[in-house]
Amino acid sequence: MSVIFESVKAARDSLKKNGFFFGKVGLKKDNETRGWVHAKAPHDEDLLLDCYAHIAHFLCTPEPFQTALEAVSDQMWDYYRNMPALTRNKFTRAMGLVAVNRGFVFQENLAADTSKRLIGLGSPIGAKLIAGDNFIGHLLRNKLFWKDSMDVNHGEHSHSLQWLAIAQHFNGSADLGTLTVADLYALTADVAAEAENKQIVRMWQWLADCFPTSLSSNAETLKDGKKIVSDSFRCPQHIMNYLLGKTTNRPLEGHFVSNYLYHRYRNRGWLVSDEPPVITKHYTGPDPKSYKQEQWTSQGWQTANKPSGAINPARLQRTPGTYSATRADTKDYEQHRVRFHNKPGFMRFYTTLG
Repeated sequence: MSVIFESVKAARDSLKKNGFFFGKVGLKKDNETRGWVHAKAPHDEDLLLDCYAHIAHFLCTPEPFQTALEAVSDQMWDYYRNMPALTRNKFTRAMGLVAVNRGFVFQENLAADTSKRLIGLGSPIGAKLIAGDNFIGHLLRNKLFWKDSMDVNHGEHSHSLQWLAIAQHFNGSADLGTLTVADLYALTADVAAEAENKQIVRMWQWLADCFPTSLSSNAETLKDGKKIVSDSFRCPQHIMNYLLGKTTNRPLEGHFVSNYLYHRYRNRGWLVSDEPPVITKHYTGPDPKSYKQEQWTSQGWQTANKPSGAINPARLQRTPGTYSATRADTKDYEQHRVRFHNKPGFMRFYTTLG
């Protein structure tokens, strides 16, 4: 059953009932089993939980979230439309410029880009997750975004857009006290509770990575008997359904992010649009992309290493020192003269993977 918080109090009550607190994995004193134990929090725990309750309520309230997401799309469009035509990864560069203005770090894997004509154009995302990876904790604690390539329905950028909308909505708000949204994003890795089956459920899962009701069988059950399931913007699939017009079968009119993702998904065969922009088939299977090592290398990605030095099969990172910030030619290049957020510009695509 979908859990929708109709008020901040309802969200705060859920956090209290389910015993969320700042902690770490450790040895429990009662029965000497490993579990979630208290650690010294960098901020008052009650304040942290109050902040997460405000964010949860916001994500459960469609109109404010959609308004904030449209503002993020507008800001990204301003950056995107003013970049040189052959700049690579313009979408994530634009996203990164919005993100750093909100206190996020965005990426850490590329050497500094010293090209004069690219100064001020930001950096593309430096990490790509292609399977389940505990590295997500590192990404969160360091305020980094990542490209999520595990599942089309989940979306490559759904969490990035989700948190930029949160940051947009709460910018200057007294609801979060002295904490920033980027601070709270980082702490979602270390505020947690134990589920009914004693598995650790981190704030990240509860707040921003819920399953949709269609996948409720995969969700953990909390101590209050409710599963981490929500057909709201706490669920990344719900964000993608909204942006890709799952109910209207067309992208949002005048909305840069929605239309960019529509074209990206159509170019890759992840949706079918016989009479653009009307969508006739939404992709419902697993991510159709194949990840072969020769493709990774040609696209500027390399396999990542675990702390032990072993290859991490769940994650890729951009190859330091070899990434080219601009395209050498216009092969497989297409562009569209468009107008988003009442401002003209061009959307440009390379239809090859990458």
